[in-house]
Amino acid sequence: MKKIIFYGPTGKKLPPNKLGGGERGCQRTISLYEKLGLQVVVIEKPNLGRGKLHFLYNFLITPFILVITLLKHSNTPIHITGFYENQLFYEYMIFLISRVFRRKVVYELRNGTMAKTFLRHSWIYRKTMQNMLEKSSAVLCQGMEFIAFIQERWEVNTIYYPNYVMNSFIRPYDKQRMH
Repeated sequence: MKKIIFYGPTGKKLPPNKLGGGERGCQRTISLYEKLGLQVVVIEKPNLGRGKLHFLYNFLITPFILVITLLKHSNTPIHITGFYENQLFYEYMIFLISRVFRRKVVYELRNGTMAKTFLRHSWIYRKTMQNMLEKSSAVLCQGMEFIAFIQERWEVNTIYYPNYVMNSFIRPYDKQRMH
């Protein structure tokens, strides 16, 4: 069975009240990969949902988990869910480790502020983002404006990947849960 390594916030260890759009979007992407017949190997993105100490621990250990996963699943591409902003340099480290292992990288631009974020940050930030976009095998863009913004600047394989909610994620209203 073909595989893909997925790096992103899936919320699998978070209580339901802490799940947001980012986690649901990642769950949708994983579901779509599985429907395509891919086995998805998940590396959970560090998050603050279980406290700062837990975040710090995961922040430090995730690169080692990535290396072990890359060694265990040879020639498997990786999907990096990018929230950039203040996470770009950490995501870039994940990207570089993946590239050292000669993996194809799909970088997904989440969070609808890519162009504004890119333009307002330092030249180091912009060069880091540019390098990651140019060296990715594909860049998934949730907004058509991202595609235009990127293609005006660089030769990048961009793919429109709209943000939507799958019917399977819609649940009936539960009055008890709201109290």
